[in-house]
Amino acid sequence: MGGCDPITFHNVNRSVFDCIKKKLSDACTPVPPGNCGRMKGLGVTADFSWDGASNLTIHVIEKPWIVSNETVIEKISDFVHSCGGTEQ
Repeated sequence: MGGCDPITFHNVNRSVFDCIKKKLSDACTPVPPGNCGRMKGLGVTADFSWDGASNLTIHVIEKPWIVSNETVIEKISDFVHSCGGTEQ
C-alpha cells in the first residue's frame, strides 16, 4: 500500500465543499465534520484540508497496491468536478 502526492483543487466554496462531502459519504467514504480531517473508505485513506474559501487539498496516504495513483486521483477529481471545483 502506498499513497499519492497531494492535490489541490480550486473554486471550492462552501456549497461545493458540502457537495463533495455528501457525494463521498454516499459512495461509502464518510467524511468527518469540519474543514480538515482524515477520511477512509473502500481501501483508501486520505487527509483533506479546506481553507474555508476556495482551496481544497487532498492527500491520499494509503491505497490498495493494485490501484494506481492515477486511478485514485481521477476518482477524487470526478467528485470534485461534479460539484463545480477545478484542479490547479
